[in-house]
Amino acid sequence: MSTVVLIACSATKLPKPAPAHELYSSDLFQKNWEYAKKLADEKNIYILSAKFHLVPNDKVIPPYNVTLKELSSDKRKEWSDEV
Repeated sequence: MSTVVLIACSATKLPKPAPAHELYSSDLFQKNWEYAKKLADEKNIYILSAKFHLVPNDKVIPPYNVTLKELSSDKRKEWSDEV
C-alpha cells in the first residue's frame, strides 16, 4: 500500500503559472512540501486547493485568489464533496 500525503495550499503564490508544488511559495508550504517528500513518493503528494480542489503536485496551475473562508457553506460543501 502506498502512502498519500495531502498538503494545504497557501495564499502566497508566484505571479505566473507553475507546477503546484512550486506555485505556492509560503515558507510554511515549502516546509510542508519538504516533509511530505520524506513520507511519500512525489507522485503521491497532492495539494488541497480552494479553487482547483485536489491537485497533483506537478500539475501546472495559474495563480488565483480564492480561500475556503470566503466561500459560502454550500460552496464549501460542494468543494468537500469534490475533494
